[in-house]
Amino acid sequence: MVRRVAAEFLIRELEALGDDAKGFAQAFAEDKSSPVSERGRFALKQLATPAG
Repeated sequence: MVRRVAAEFLIRELEALGDDAKGFAQAFAEDKSSPVSERGRFALKQLATPAG
C-alpha cells in the first residue's frame, strides 16, 4: 500500500521532481505489484509526452 501511495504521489508531482522522476517511475514500473507497476508505466508515458 505504501508503494501504491508513493506512485500516486509521483504522478501528481512529476514536474516538481524533475530529473529524479524518471528513475522513480522506472522503479515503480518494474514493481511486482500490478497497481504499482501500472502507475509507474503511466508516469513514464506522461514523462515521454511533450509538455504543452
